[in-house]
Amino acid sequence: MGNVEKKKVENKAEKRILKQEKKENKKKIAEEDSLRLKKNRIVSKLDKIDDSIDDVIDYIEKNEIDLETEQKEKIHSISNDLEQVKDSLKKVEENVENANKIQKKGFNIFGITAHQIFAYFIIYSIFGYLGETLFAFLAGGVIESRQSFLYGPFCAIYGLGAVVLICGLQKFKKRNLSLIIGGIILGALTEYLVSFLGEAVFGVKWWDYSNLPFNINGRICAAYSLLWGIIALVFVRFVNPKVDRFINLFPARTLKTITSIIMVFLLCDWVISSVALEIFYVRMEDTHHIELRNSEQSNQFGKMLYNNPIIRDIANTIWSDSTMIKTFPNLRVTTKNGAVIYVNRLYKDIKPYYVKVFEPVLFDFREQEMIPQ
Repeated sequence: MGNVEKKKVENKAEKRILKQEKKENKKKIAEEDSLRLKKNRIVSKLDKIDDSIDDVIDYIEKNEIDLETEQKEKIHSISNDLEQVKDSLKKVEENVENANKIQKKGFNIFGITAHQIFAYFIIYSIFGYLGETLFAFLAGGVIESRQSFLYGPFCAIYGLGAVVLICGLQKFKKRNLSLIIGGIILGALTEYLVSFLGEAVFGVKWWDYSNLPFNINGRICAAYSLLWGIIALVFVRFVNPKVDRFINLFPARTLKTITSIIMVFLLCDWVISSVALEIFYVRMEDTHHIELRNSEQSNQFGKMLYNNPIIRDIANTIWSDSTMIKTFPNLRVTTKNGAVIYVNRLYKDIKPYYVKVFEPVLFDFREQEMIPQ
């Protein structure tokens, strides 16, 4: 009996210690969030002051106002001091982050936590979706779907590309040339891998650079790889620091909750979209009497589902041809004889967009129906 009571006392003591540690961790996280918010407010105020000084300098120069040399030097000195203060704040923040790397628990890359990576993926997937939608409107005069999956405004290649650049270029941030070279290499590798997996896993050909010079298997080419390098420079130097400020506005616990919910949704969306595409390909082969490349090996699961009458009826309703074409209007597949087919050309009675606003003036990005490979 004495041993049992002793064990109970020890368990209570352990629970008390764990509770106290949890309480202290919460307090520490709250303090870190508070300091981060204060730092962001200070940086924001310094930016406003710096902009005001630049406006004053521009006004003086445009209106050719004569000032004594000493007064001009003072104005420029204040501007330089502000820049030094901002640089000092940035260095202090980097030093704090480096000091905390040892204390950080869980998965992280160069001090970037998993939930920060999730946040980058989500934000840049949305940016990519908006950018692609704008491009479709300007180039084709249409409002159409540019999402990677059936549900949600996410273009995953942009989110993945951003995460790869942010994590992969951490060691190259000090020099512009290293950023450009790193961006070319990482961008090309990401693009090739995503293109390969798209065909191998989904049977989808998202892009084809076969008609461009210096391409490798139509997956990557010199021009777009160089563009990745320029994007990396602009992205790391100017764009991502602003996104970091936005992410830092959220308390750590709130960020974890939001990113976890959205990532679970994206995972479910990816699985559902994969199943829907498998069934759609089987239905397309059956309807149009075509055979897709590697269909016998890669689409066994879709055929098994499609052969079930109940699943087939449900799929034909919720993932109808119209739904699939409107969701993936630029979907391309490769046939057994090596031809690349724009799927929307097989369904001429279905408009591959939601609304057509105007006829394209310069070009139509849906020019070709089939591209020999």
